[in-house]
Amino acid sequence: MRDSDRQFCQQAAYGPGQTFSVSHGFAVGEQMDSLLALYAFFGMIRAIPREVSDPS
Repeated sequence: MRDSDRQFCQQAAYGPGQTFSVSHGFAVGEQMDSLLALYAFFGMIRAIPREVSDPS
């Protein structure tokens, strides 16, 4: 995962202004960090097709 992607996912998970630095994320808990990032990432992916695939 690129650093820019990681920060984008962190902002989606934590909200703006509460983004942990990458090194801080590694130090505190990479597991929790990854879970939150994945959750935000898949949440965005799931939201996109709904708008695109709806013809009306």
